[in-house]
Amino acid sequence: NGTDGVQGLQTLTMTNAAATQPGTTILQYAQTTDGQQILVPSN
Repeated sequence: NGTDGVQGLQTLTMTNAAATQPGTTILQYAQTTDGQQILVPSN
């Protein structure tokens, strides 16, 4: 509906900001075969 992408970007931004702290895991978006976007650890 158009808002999911915006919320996802906000979530990703906050996650990456938190991940600058030592001991945290950086997450990144991965797109599944059916078109869904999920967050997965990037390490």
